[in-house]
Amino acid sequence: MKDYFEIIKSVIPDFKAADDDLIKLVLAERNDLSEELELFLTRGSKKIRSALVFLVSKALGFKASKEQLYVANAVELVHNASLMHDDVIDKAENRRKQKSFNAIHDNFISIIAGDYLLTLSLEYIVKLDNNKIMRMMLDTLKSLCIGEIDQHFCKNEIFKIEDYIKKSYEKTGKLFETGVCSTAIILNKECQDLKDFSINFGIAFQLKDDYNNIYKQEISTDINDGIFTAPVIYAAHDYPDIAQYETDKIVEIVRQGKYELKMKELIKTYTNKAIENINFLEDNEYKNTLIELCRFLEA
Repeated sequence: MKDYFEIIKSVIPDFKAADDDLIKLVLAERNDLSEELELFLTRGSKKIRSALVFLVSKALGFKASKEQLYVANAVELVHNASLMHDDVIDKAENRRKQKSFNAIHDNFISIIAGDYLLTLSLEYIVKLDNNKIMRMMLDTLKSLCIGEIDQHFCKNEIFKIEDYIKKSYEKTGKLFETGVCSTAIILNKECQDLKDFSINFGIAFQLKDDYNNIYKQEISTDINDGIFTAPVIYAAHDYPDIAQYETDKIVEIVRQGKYELKMKELIKTYTNKAIENINFLEDNEYKNTLIELCRFLEA
């Protein structure tokens, strides 16, 4: 299978244009963190939210415009701000194979820097001069905050699978939705199918991240932090008291093959939905790339 950057190679020039504009904005207000923020925002990021913005635009038959560039940078800035805040919460020391911002400085600077990125995101949204997009972004920011609050107060609880999916949407899917739907609004191509595509893709993306946390890492930071994702929820049907077990025991149980298989099936459910959502698009290389990205999440 192709790697991620091979799949999205058709929009890499658009990434470059977006990065150039973003760097210009960051460096315009010169401060002691400008150069470090430039590196943090441009190094090692897959920019998958931006990729969807540009791919959807091109799949609809439009070239990437300055307005789509603004949308792409806005959603990436929100994502990066959330990473800075998450690293403080998780006491993380590394991000994208480099030292995390809080490890270089301290929690105070990392939180303020994350807040600063949010203000830059809103600068891009204001440039669009579209109240509907502004309202969507504000709703998304509120949803992200509420999702983190709920997660904090629900640690060590076993959710119903439906509630877990809802949490995945609020935590991740909503920002994908904002990027794609804002693009559709700009192009006057707003429709339920594109909205559903972005939601289902975003949920699948979060499920894949949860899968990797348990099955691709030596230590599951989620389980260690009392955050129970789909494999633990499935295992709870066979082990009703699993939430009371020690972390090592929980990991041993959920790494049994049948729970991993169920997780893969759940991811595929949402990637299949996402692919069905874009059936209405005319066949072209950009639609095919969107389908490839969905299949990439299943690997």
